[in-house]
Amino acid sequence: MGVSISNRQAMLVAGLVQGVLMLSLHEWFRAFGYRASDLVWTVPACTLAVLAPVSFSFLRGEFSFRQSLAGAAAATLPFIATAAWFGWSSLVDTDLPGILDSGVIDLLVFSLASLIAWFILLPFVQSRLRDRNMAFPYARLFDDAWRNALLLANCTLFSALFWTLLALWASLFLVLRMAFFTELFTSRFFVYLATAVAIAFAISLEEKEAGALRTLRRYLLAFQTRLLPLASLIVVLFLGALPIAGLDPVWATGRATPLILSMLSILICLANAAWQDGGQPPPFPVPMQWLVRGALALSPVLAGLCIWALSLRVGQYGWSVDRVWAAILVALAALYALGYAACAVMQGWLRLLGTVNTWLALVVIGTLLAVHTPLLDPATISADSQVRRLLSGATTPDRFDFNYLRFDLGRAGNAALHALAEPGDHPQAGLIREKAKAALARKTRYAGSEQTTPDESTIRARLRAYPPGSDVPESFTRFLAQRLAHGNAGRYLHALKTGNAVPLLAIDLGMGPEPELILMTAPFPTFAFVDGKWRQIGRFSFDDALKPEEIVALLERGDIQPAARVWSDLRFRNRSGGNRSAVLMLRTDPSED
Repeated sequence: MGVSISNRQAMLVAGLVQGVLMLSLHEWFRAFGYRASDLVWTVPACTLAVLAPVSFSFLRGEFSFRQSLAGAAAATLPFIATAAWFGWSSLVDTDLPGILDSGVIDLLVFSLASLIAWFILLPFVQSRLRDRNMAFPYARLFDDAWRNALLLANCTLFSALFWTLLALWASLFLVLRMAFFTELFTSRFFVYLATAVAIAFAISLEEKEAGALRTLRRYLLAFQTRLLPLASLIVVLFLGALPIAGLDPVWATGRATPLILSMLSILICLANAAWQDGGQPPPFPVPMQWLVRGALALSPVLAGLCIWALSLRVGQYGWSVDRVWAAILVALAALYALGYAACAVMQGWLRLLGTVNTWLALVVIGTLLAVHTPLLDPATISADSQVRRLLSGATTPDRFDFNYLRFDLGRAGNAALHALAEPGDHPQAGLIREKAKAALARKTRYAGSEQTTPDESTIRARLRAYPPGSDVPESFTRFLAQRLAHGNAGRYLHALKTGNAVPLLAIDLGMGPEPELILMTAPFPTFAFVDGKWRQIGRFSFDDALKPEEIVALLERGDIQPAARVWSDLRFRNRSGGNRSAVLMLRTDPSED
């Protein structure tokens, strides 16, 4: 039985309302501009405009108008509340943009976390409206979750094809020198309204009793199920080889946690796909069942390795926003690993997996909501941790990243800076207070335009040479001063204008008689003494993003050496005149050597 005409009309109206809301927000900012204080209400408003109409349309195909409104409210209001907190906590001061440096990434993280939590919550809302109780039978949750996922995929595909056809329509008439359709389809009014209505129309096309979605679901689950024995074998072999190889090779990679966490997540997802809603017999023969059960029983070991690696990182450098999120992901993965391991050692084919999934789904929803409230705010946790390290002496004031508090941690970081700017009883309270006030006075992270250009003696005082005891040539500081004086020529040297100590690595890369020099702060410009003068020869980059204190720790450890290139670059010279040439650089993966 398909969606009735009245229900489809209600969905289309909801899509139209969504388009009007999004267009109204756009027009507001066009008319009045964007202020930092607007972040407090714009994030909740966008959350309302995106989630409420889509939630209503998802529910309207099965439930009455009143039930659909109530369900949409239940599925949207928690995220409006967390959006308000996110907007308020991200606000630094009214003289700065509402979204700063890492703020765009924070907004994307908030959006992704909210969408995931909304998607997990929606089947619970559907179950509550359908059964009018809090029983939440897992078979129905499983069915609704897959139906919602496939419906979202269908909406995405339908919208993409819709806009592809409109683009072809406009292009064909443009060939005839008729630009009317191009102007119409690219106008913001049409874009907002047409996209929202197209999504609502795609949702209304669902037929609940049609077998197409169930057939597609069955196919997707089938091929995922076939991969479970392979994933289980990988886990068992890896954990079996671990006592032989030891942990040192694991930690030496520098990316052990994401690798292990990814493997654990894949194992859990594939096990869930194989079990489905629990109404099917085991999809494997007995030997493979034991392999799967063994891998699931050992999965807490993988979670333990992730916890260990993260704890070592936090012990060295304290909490940051990234590490708080990593801890949340690792904690959730550990809970799933423990739950699935308990199911694996029980009699029967993972018979309690539905109960485990139901409770852990609620835990995930609660966690992703709490992380954007004062209960579990990563910025607050990070600011408190970094300030404790500073005041305890674990980090000295000249190595402490005051800009991190100012530009990466929103209101919590700036509150911490204001506290540091007050008189205190720390042995270096004066220096801390001075640096905190300087950070609060900055309007951009690299406040080069607001700082006076340092002279040679100031530059020499700010450079901290590594290995310790290395000499900084006077000709090099003179070169840096000249570069900074030429404005745009010194765009890679803003760190020298902030007043903070700048690490400088001296290392022989084979470019000239003098060791090459690298400013160990983004974007890591590299200099060589060639043909009797200093010149910038390029920039370096790290595979993983490192905090300033992590870079200093690596430099103090001193285990740094140039890695020889295996293959040469290719240089193509322009024979038509001039000295221009093109260089083809071949990068090799050390793991393949």
